Amino acid sequence: MGNKSAKISNPNVKFYRDEIAPPPNDVTFGEFCEFWSVDYNRLSKNDHYIHWLFPNKETGKNDTCVAITDEEIEIFKNDETILYRYLRAFDIMLEFFGMQRKGNQFELLRNPDERLLNLRKHSKHYMKITRMIKSFRLMGMDDIIENWLQFLLQLIEEGPLDNASGSYHQYWMKA
Repeated sequence: MGNKSAKISNPNVKFYRDEIAPPPNDVTFGEFCEFWSVDYNRLSKNDHYIHWLFPNKETGKNDTCVAITDEEIEIFKNDETILYRYLRAFDIMLEFFGMQRKGNQFELLRNPDERLLNLRKHSKHYMKITRMIKSFRLMGMDDIIENWLQFLLQLIEEGPLDNASGSYHQYWMKA
């Protein structure tokens, strides 16, 4: 069983342009935003989508995703529609985590307790955060990530994410 997505030219770009619905979830980016973004149970139990939303140079444990190429990174950086969608994916994940972005600044949602509890209880979501940070760095969006890292550190120090200290220092700061 080969990786069909690897045989497609610029599959990460095509995903963001709604031209492919990659396995194993078989959903386009638009379908993800419409149906998955409001289904926190699905976002919590399924980990395959994160590789497509935030591609980086590593495929991770998902053998159906494809490492992003330098050519694709340049397309992401220069295509306004893809950039808009990329930030939309980020906002969806922030909401899933109980956070929101206002420009390049971050804050908790109005009632974040359930979302933060989910994040604390399922530390696998911390790996998603690592992937997101790596992807943003590849896209040259360090300003957004530096502000998010400061916000995450604040949440760690103030208690809501005190169990994320190891991930913060071992992975997020080095990503």
